[in-house]
Amino acid sequence: MRIVLAAILGGIALFMWGFVYWVVISPNFSAISSMSVDRERAITASLNENMPADGVYFFPGFEDHGKAVSEEDKKRLDEEWRVRHQEGPIGMIVYRRAGSEPQQPGQFLGGFLINIASAFFVACLIAISGAAGFVRRFAMVLFFGLAASFATHGLQWNWFRFPTPYTIFQMIDVIGGWTVAGVVIGAIAGHGTHTSRPVAAPVHPTE
Repeated sequence: MRIVLAAILGGIALFMWGFVYWVVISPNFSAISSMSVDRERAITASLNENMPADGVYFFPGFEDHGKAVSEEDKKRLDEEWRVRHQEGPIGMIVYRRAGSEPQQPGQFLGGFLINIASAFFVACLIAISGAAGFVRRFAMVLFFGLAASFATHGLQWNWFRFPTPYTIFQMIDVIGGWTVAGVVIGAIAGHGTHTSRPVAAPVHPTE
């Protein structure tokens, strides 16, 4: 029951942190850039004309992916890709042709449920570990947040060349959220858990 309570309250803490970070804090130093409406319309018109379908696109792309090509053609295409990669630009596009209403209620509900599920998994780890004391439980949640931020945004920074300011911005969000949630989860998830068990004395055979 404490795990469920920790998941719900931890999820609320994560959700509230997200609101504070993205609505109150981030406008002052957001690493997500905007462009003029005219440029945006020019780019979106080009995307709608050239994108084959909804999806995630990395450029420069590999022309031979999923195609049966000869070894000679593969070497040529790989060399052409390397040159295009060196010349730039390099980027990633998340493309969805159909528009939608911004910030729909379903998105808020979905985000809240994801927060609760995430807090539930972490609360389960705390309970399984049997960590005694608030400080240890809080530290476990905090280190989970650090690991999650490096394993996601850190790897994207390394492999996909995401800008450093954007990466730091996103990592602060993840680490900050789990720091706040760690206070709640650490106070509830392991309450009453005992880490030590009585150990039976060894039995020695009598001579």
